[in-house]
Amino acid sequence: MFLATGCSGAPLSDSTLTIENIILFEHKNYLGNMIVSTLPSEPERCLSVGGISMKEKITSVKFMVGCVQLCKDEGCSECITLRENTTQLDPSFNDQVQRMKMCVQGV
Repeated sequence: MFLATGCSGAPLSDSTLTIENIILFEHKNYLGNMIVSTLPSEPERCLSVGGISMKEKITSVKFMVGCVQLCKDEGCSECITLRENTTQLDPSFNDQVQRMKMCVQGV
C-alpha cells in the first residue's frame, strides 16, 4: 500500500517509520527518492514495492519489524531476507527489487 513519497534524502520525521511501515530508498545510505509502504500483515502475502517509478530501483531500506523479505520476481520466490536496516542491498538484489513480504515464522 502506497502511503507517501519523498526525495533527495530529506530527514524523516519520527512518525514516518512505524512497525507497520517499510521505507525503500532509491540510493545507498537512505538517499534519493523514497517510498513509504505498509508491510503486509500476512507473511505469505507478496506485495509490489509501489508504483512503477520505484520498481527495480531500491538500494537501501529502513524498517522496524524484525524480518522482511525483498524479492526480484513477481511470484516472490527469489528473495533476500533482511533482519535490520541496510544502507546498501547486496549487489545481486540492488536495483532489482519488485516485491516484498514479511518473513514466515522461523525464516
